[in-house]
Amino acid sequence: MYPIFNFCCVVLFLISYSAKADSIDCHDAESWSHLKLESKTAQDCEKDIKEFIKNCEQDGLESTDFSVHMRTARTQCLKSILTKELDKRLLKLKTSHPQEFKFEIEIQKNFNFAIQKACAALNDCSGTMYRMIHADCLFSSTEWRLNQVLQINNQQLKFTHTSSDKTASVKLKEVKEIELFSEGLCKMKPDTSFKGGMPPHKCQEAVYNQFVYQLGADCSETD
Repeated sequence: MYPIFNFCCVVLFLISYSAKADSIDCHDAESWSHLKLESKTAQDCEKDIKEFIKNCEQDGLESTDFSVHMRTARTQCLKSILTKELDKRLLKLKTSHPQEFKFEIEIQKNFNFAIQKACAALNDCSGTMYRMIHADCLFSSTEWRLNQVLQINNQQLKFTHTSSDKTASVKLKEVKEIELFSEGLCKMKPDTSFKGGMPPHKCQEAVYNQFVYQLGADCSETD
């Protein structure tokens, strides 16, 4: 996976920033509930969150709670953009092709269920590390899906084949939504979604393997 955010750099930036008199407690979930994200791109998400964190109390920047809340904010911001990008296509289909509209709504539902179940199933961490890895998994999955939808909206959807992860596949055996999502994505109207007007060879296998690859639930790394 290739996260848009460089978390380490953000932390270094924050440590060097002198606290303000009106600083807020950023290791508290209530404080993050006041963060209003109206970003239009993933890059805007980074800027908005950095701006919000300028007001954080210096003492809370290295806490686990802060790390988890920041990761969650990253994901929520991308989800907001993802919803808007999905609507660009879905709202047109709702009136012109209602059956296709229902079909693509189901694809997104399967994705939503799949990442929740998969991020939990692959996470062998414990304690605070579990929370951070789980948040990272949701972020990378949402980022991956957003990039897909952006490609679909430009009729440029494509997949590169990656080798299968047998260990992960065993853990994800019960997460049927991954297969349903992969199957649905490959059955989308090719002329309005895929680059070149055709899905790739062994499309479902390619989608499934990429899905598993980008989850990246590794207890030895946090970013």
